Amino acid sequence: MNFFEIFGLPVDYKIDEAALLRAYLREQSAVHPDVADGESEKSARLNVAYKVLRDPVERAGYILELLGKNPDALDTEFAAEMFDIREKYEAAADAGADGDRIVDELIEKKARLISELHDLSDDSDEFQKKYNLLRFLNSFLKKIEIAD
Repeated sequence: MNFFEIFGLPVDYKIDEAALLRAYLREQSAVHPDVADGESEKSARLNVAYKVLRDPVERAGYILELLGKNPDALDTEFAAEMFDIREKYEAAADAGADGDRIVDELIEKKARLISELHDLSDDSDEFQKKYNLLRFLNSFLKKIEIAD
C-alpha cells in the first residue's frame, strides 16, 4: 500500500493538505501506541507517510518512485542550470554584493516550480526535471540558511 492509499488520497502532486491532515489524525488515532498496543510500526509508517506527502519536495520524489523513475537521476541540462545558480550566487558574494536579490529570485523560482509540478502529473520526464531543480533549490537555500 502506497502512502496515498494509506490516507485514501489519489496519487497526485496536487494534494488537499487539510484532507491529508484529517486522514492522518484519523488513522493515527486508531494505531497510536498510547491507544493500541502492538501498533507502533503502523504508527511510525503513518508518520513517515504524512511527512513525505506534506512536503512538496519529498512528495515529488515519492511520486517519481511510484512511476518507476529514479528520483536521483540527473541530466546534463539540470547539471548546467545547477552550476549556473551556484556560480551566480558565489559571484555576487565574492563581489561583496548583497545576495538578497539572487536569493529572492531563487525563492520565487522554487515557488514557481512547486506550482508547475501541479500541472505535470501526466509528463513524468518533465516532472522529473522540475523535481531535480526543486530539490536542488531547496537544498541550496537551506545551505545558505534561507528558510521557506
